[in-house]
Amino acid sequence: MSFLKRVFIIRDSVSVVALLLFLTKILGFIKFRMIASLFGASGELDIFWAAFIVPDTLFNILVAGSLNASIIPVFSDILTKDGEKKLLKLFIGTSFITVLISAALILVLFITADDVSRFLVSSGYIGTFLSLKEISNSDIELLSSLMKIMLLSPLLLGISSVITGFLQVH
Repeated sequence: MSFLKRVFIIRDSVSVVALLLFLTKILGFIKFRMIASLFGASGELDIFWAAFIVPDTLFNILVAGSLNASIIPVFSDILTKDGEKKLLKLFIGTSFITVLISAALILVLFITADDVSRFLVSSGYIGTFLSLKEISNSDIELLSSLMKIMLLSPLLLGISSVITGFLQVH
């Protein structure tokens, strides 16, 4: 393949990624506008967004950063060099480790959700999301309850990321 042809392929790939990133940002903006128009600027909505911080951070650390960036090249390399049986073994092992690590972290955060919520409120970090003048104990309980519910998403998204990587290579 000539150098010029590779440049065009890279340019096209970068263009697709840039377009998809732009569309993601536009859709995210539309999502926030719809939520704001439906619920308004309420304290409960602020608590919802604050509760979303911990599961979203966990997802970004576990899945979005390391797993997505590394899994497809490794799966592709194993399939090419060692065949489908080795790929399947690696897929099962990667799935197991992803579930194990995610479940352990989620369990710890689930058990300590009340303390994590109180810490986030007392540290002032959550204050940037909350429009409430005063945060009551019931607000902290709601924050903790919502966080516990949302903690399931990093586990499901981690598993789906491994499956997606496997399917893209396969």
